[in-house]
Amino acid sequence: MVSSELVVTESSLLNSLREDSKWVVRTGIIILLIGMVALIAPMVAGVFIIVLVGLLLTFGGMATTLLALKIGYTKDGVVFILTGALMLLVGLYLIFQPAKGLIAITLMLAIYFVVIGVLTIITSIQLRPANHWVYVLINGLISLLLGYFIWAEWPLSGSWAVGVFLGVQLFFSGFTFVMVGKVLQKNIK
Repeated sequence: MVSSELVVTESSLLNSLREDSKWVVRTGIIILLIGMVALIAPMVAGVFIIVLVGLLLTFGGMATTLLALKIGYTKDGVVFILTGALMLLVGLYLIFQPAKGLIAITLMLAIYFVVIGVLTIITSIQLRPANHWVYVLINGLISLLLGYFIWAEWPLSGSWAVGVFLGVQLFFSGFTFVMVGKVLQKNIK
């Protein structure tokens, strides 16, 4: 019973995409172009992301601080005031110092890629008797290399890493939409 409902859902999604395949292609082109802009100007894209995160934290901090003022200065209210103040300070810092925020985020990305790479390599070794364990190893090595390249160039990598990663992701997402839309258009004809 569940599997037939799943087939109906997949079929209705496919039919909707097929009916609007021109929009799928158009959407893909827009996303692809945005990705290209991020790749051409990775520092601008990175700063944009940092400022956006700063705005979100600032508004979240204001809301949390207002909540703290509303519930009063009880023992529990102090936690809300501290949380709101921290969100507000970090948000404003990111808005007014986006380059420094970008450098900090880039360092976190480098650490993330190195740790994930090492853990994935360990996992691949544990999977070694299984078929295709080498793909897990390659994934770990790529993550480790990405982390190394970012780390080796840090803090200069802050000017390109976040924007390049965003650009690559958006470019290939847009490309995927375009290709899916084109295939759906061929199926209509």
